[in-house]
Amino acid sequence: MEQRLSLVTLGVADTGRARSFYEALGWQGHSPDGDVVFFQTGGMVVGLWGRGQLAADSEVTDTGGWGGVTLAHNVADPAEVDRVLDTAAAAGATIGRAGAPTEWGGYSGVFIDLDGHPWEVAHNPGWHLTDDGRTLLAEPAEAGAVADYQSSIYIAAPAAAVWDALTDETLTARFWGHAQRSEWTVGARVDHVRVDGSDVVDAAGHVLVAERPGRLSFTFDLPDRLDDPDHTSSVVTFTITASADLVKVTVTHALLGSEAEREECREGWTAVLSNLKTLLETGDVLPQPPWQFGRSPDGDSSLHR
Repeated sequence: MEQRLSLVTLGVADTGRARSFYEALGWQGHSPDGDVVFFQTGGMVVGLWGRGQLAADSEVTDTGGWGGVTLAHNVADPAEVDRVLDTAAAAGATIGRAGAPTEWGGYSGVFIDLDGHPWEVAHNPGWHLTDDGRTLLAEPAEAGAVADYQSSIYIAAPAAAVWDALTDETLTARFWGHAQRSEWTVGARVDHVRVDGSDVVDAAGHVLVAERPGRLSFTFDLPDRLDDPDHTSSVVTFTITASADLVKVTVTHALLGSEAEREECREGWTAVLSNLKTLLETGDVLPQPPWQFGRSPDGDSSLHR
């Protein structure tokens, strides 16, 4: 069994009421059959289902009490703990413990949802919270990993237009120099395909988050390493946020394997974001293809001299 968690399903008395509560917190739910409700939460899923149905499906007896499980939501700072607790209280939750410093050096509080499920909201300064929603047990430097690469750019275009450009095979072929081919649903494969007619896939991954128009995240690796259980693929996350009359686009490339890869990201993502901005603001791309950015006429990269 791989060391990962895919789905947590909460048994509830009234699915519609429970869904309304979590959507009041700012979550977006999806019900494939009008019965169970799913929420995409980073790289995993939280579900809501009738308590009796869940007990029968799980082959257990529902005693009606607490099931011995507490859920947790980690945030970036203590102020965010208090903000989430206030939002939960306004949605009808019971505050079990107000936000306060902890004995382990963090800050946390607890709210209890409408069906008695406790949620700890915590800031743990010893853990690392990534932009794509993952919680890591240590800062990258402490774990011996390479620091994430992150870059932002402002674009005069609607957020939906940026999202569509990032997920459209024809448009990515123009500004990225490779066509991004995917169904763009969670779990779907992403292929990074050459545009020279060869249809060669130079990189591939799987969609982790697809929340139009604000957030897109997928793994990114060599195709032959994608399904290797002993290998950890890097993760690319685009965050798209409105800022006055502009849109701020931030790309984060995490779980990189070396400092050399991080340097390649610096050069590569600068080119991709610049070309994306030019395409959306002018209707055309820059005269040089992305892989030639930063190179002098003799072919040497000016960034590595």
